[in-house]
Amino acid sequence: MSIMETLDILLEKKTKAVNLIIKIVKKQNEALKNFKLEKAIFLNLRKEKILELMKNIDIELERSLLTKKKYPKNTEDLIKNINFIFNELINIEKENETLLNNIIALKKGDYIDNYKKYRK
Repeated sequence: MSIMETLDILLEKKTKAVNLIIKIVKKQNEALKNFKLEKAIFLNLRKEKILELMKNIDIELERSLLTKKKYPKNTEDLIKNINFIFNELINIEKENETLLNNIIALKKGDYIDNYKKYRK
């Protein structure tokens, strides 16, 4: 198998892994919007397993990427697609972080302290 074939296979595996993560993150988002913290935590465990798999793929990718400077268009397209998915993933994770912080604030009673400050 050529280096380019190996590279494309690894990039396709990474694309699948990132797509799985984005599905999980969207489910987490829905769970957090419905205040289902336990479900969000469970989903996070699944996400961590896929991230570990992706870490191994990245180690192999680094070996393949270091050997070549210029890639065919289909390889470039795979890389662009992965980066696009990561941008979407980052945006959803930011929203999840905000939702989680709001849930934690509710559970800690932080809003109560804020309400007391605004009382007259």
